[in-house]
Amino acid sequence: MRKELSFLKTIALANIVKPKKPFKINFAITYRCNYRCKMCNIWKKPKQNELSLREIERIFSKANYSQWISLTGGEPFLRGDIDAIARIINEHCNLFTLNIPTNGSMPNRICKKTRKICELGIRKTGITVSLDGPKELHDEIRGTDGAWERSIETFSLLKELEREFKNFKVFFEFTLSPFNLKYFQKTLEEAKKEVNVNASDFHVTFFHISEHYYENSKLEKLCKTFKTKAFEEIIKVRKMRSKSLSAEKLLSDIYLALINKELNCPLRCCALSCSCFIDPYGNVYPCIVLNDPVGNLRENDYELNRIVLSDRANALRKKIGKCRLCWTPCEANQTILANIAKASMLYLKNLF
Repeated sequence: MRKELSFLKTIALANIVKPKKPFKINFAITYRCNYRCKMCNIWKKPKQNELSLREIERIFSKANYSQWISLTGGEPFLRGDIDAIARIINEHCNLFTLNIPTNGSMPNRICKKTRKICELGIRKTGITVSLDGPKELHDEIRGTDGAWERSIETFSLLKELEREFKNFKVFFEFTLSPFNLKYFQKTLEEAKKEVNVNASDFHVTFFHISEHYYENSKLEKLCKTFKTKAFEEIIKVRKMRSKSLSAEKLLSDIYLALINKELNCPLRCCALSCSCFIDPYGNVYPCIVLNDPVGNLRENDYELNRIVLSDRANALRKKIGKCRLCWTPCEANQTILANIAKASMLYLKNLF
């Protein structure tokens, strides 16, 4: 209960005065990836010197105010020490929520590591497993044969863990892109043949352009026609979802309800105030979309405060407040919580 109250206090204060120390950190622990996805070029990034466990401990022993961490990639489970990373963060931070997205490519490894993470007793742990289409389409989008079966197996194994650990939730994640428009319903139907799911068991989002993260700027030409069709598909998805008071599902419902025809941010963005993005080499960015590096942790004695409280960060925050570039859950969820009155009003307006 103490951590719940602490997190609620943080959210309440963020609605009054935007924080400068991020309570949420999106941390890409590796850019290594074993898939070749059409909408993402992270797998093409050259291998570099990733932050070590010792360096990660130095970072989070000082950034111990963080309450919400997303360990992403690349494919985060390719780091064999992902459970140790989670343990270190949990030991040093007042951690309330840990999220991990996975492509589901290594069912047994993912399940084994997730069990160890669940045993840490973090108040809320959630994993999303990618499923971007029916079998043939998912494999095509992910650039790997057998990807669909592995995602289904990973989800099934994690569902067993969900029944064992009350602090753990697993969802599928369906990323709308020009390659799978109008395929959500078919994806859901095929998934239902293998596992007991409904539309609310899917986190649905849409692909984004990012120079520094996805390195997929060449796909920008597809966005003009994609936006209108994606918005129409989102409306259909919302009608398929059942209403829920589950915190995770309600936040996902609000996220979907606030999507507009331009697929951009409908609220004042809170990147670099409520959250920031750290890449595997210690570079700090406002978010996964804006290609405006704020500083490097290795060059700042692993002190995130030095970077997020710098003159450069202060100048960027003024720019970010007017930014409407994206509406990715990585940034949108904390922006919703920090603008809860307006977000709730827009949600209720779009509910009927």
